[in-house]
Amino acid sequence: MESGKIDRRRRYTLSVIREAFFSLLAEVGFAKMTVADICRRADINRGTFYLHYEDKFALLDALIDEALAAARTFILGRYGEAYYPAARRNGSGGPLPTPAGKRRLLSALFG
Repeated sequence: MESGKIDRRRRYTLSVIREAFFSLLAEVGFAKMTVADICRRADINRGTFYLHYEDKFALLDALIDEALAAARTFILGRYGEAYYPAARRNGSGGPLPTPAGKRRLLSALFG
């Protein structure tokens, strides 16, 4: 198996965790959501959740990173490096927010 590919079972598990997270986010909000709620909704046990994420904050952090990477890929693909100058400076496609920046973003979004 190639190192870049994700096993079908792992892909399914990550998918149901994400779906459960977004469903609960809409229903009860981030502050009231627990890992047990996510696991119940995803129909997985907590041990399985903890194999993939440290806690609900790590899950949210991973989802934000994925969204930022997708946005960066879209911008670079559509407009090129001229539109996103950070890509020229460091060759990485631009910096991800620092942990402090992510906390400020999360605080603004979820209170």
